[in-house]
Amino acid sequence: MLLALPDLQGRLKGKRYDARHFLTRVAGNHAEMCAYLLATDVGMHAVDGFALTSWEDGYSDLKVVPDLGTLRLLPWMPRTALVLSDAFAGTEQPVAVAPRQILRTQLEHLRAVYGLQVQVGLESEFALYRGRPSTSPQPGQPLVAVSATNLDYALDHPPALDRFLRRLQSALAGAGAPVEAIKAEAGPGQIEVTFPYGPVMEACDVHLLLKHAARALVVLGQVHSPVACPFDRVCR
Repeated sequence: MLLALPDLQGRLKGKRYDARHFLTRVAGNHAEMCAYLLATDVGMHAVDGFALTSWEDGYSDLKVVPDLGTLRLLPWMPRTALVLSDAFAGTEQPVAVAPRQILRTQLEHLRAVYGLQVQVGLESEFALYRGRPSTSPQPGQPLVAVSATNLDYALDHPPALDRFLRRLQSALAGAGAPVEAIKAEAGPGQIEVTFPYGPVMEACDVHLLLKHAARALVVLGQVHSPVACPFDRVCR
């Protein structure tokens, strides 16, 4: 059982629990995670300038409450389920800088001030590479895009790319987040994934799921050990 808290870079951070322990001690209650998860840079370094927590004030724990409505099985991790969570400081005060809370605040503002109910159709893009980056603990061949030519709208992908796309689509469907479409884009190794139109919070949760699935399939060696590098994070 994975209990995840989205960090400031849109990555899933958290703990792996025994299923029985999660059901009896966490699911109807809460867990604890260090506040630094919401006060780091992209390299997971604890840096100055955060009001939430710091070396000066100390790194205490946050109360992390599972959102059981986000429960999903993860086909790319056998016999494993994922639940997203929300962070609280103290007793009942949600942490304002937690990404899901920022989104809730903005959605409530749009509803209260403008009478708007927001929906979104999500389109996410990333690039897929073979090899290992030079910063890897096990550096190997330099990164090479899985496709070097313009494959925009192509339906005859190289075997490795075709295999990855099929497995990614199948994995997301198995997690209850079926895609609308997947296609290659014009850039080297560039992939586009679109999801059905719907509620904003659900769309953002699915975007987190997409990034987790893409990285997991890459780590599992589904495309000859490449590195997936979503555009919204630093590839390292």
